[in-house]
Amino acid sequence: MERYEREITWWFKEFEFQDRMPEYIELFPELKSRLSKFAIGILQWEMKGFISLYNSKDIRFIRNILREIDEKGYFEKLDETFNDLKPQNLVKLLSNKLM
Repeated sequence: MERYEREITWWFKEFEFQDRMPEYIELFPELKSRLSKFAIGILQWEMKGFISLYNSKDIRFIRNILREIDEKGYFEKLDETFNDLKPQNLVKLLSNKLM
């Protein structure tokens, strides 16, 4: 098992969502990398109703966030829950380059 899989598996077991892990990997292939640390943040956003995995617009939105984090060097500045920011607030922060 690769590092990213171990990390995601651990978090999803903590929240008793291990059966959802394959779905997340399929929807967000970016999680097959160091970005795996954000899987729990995405899960929490879904649990809080901020996003829906059944909405293709939300999927694209999250994938764009992950891409931005990876490409623009924000990875180290965010914890696994995106510093507890709501998705829209994280986008504002990323777009304003306040980090």
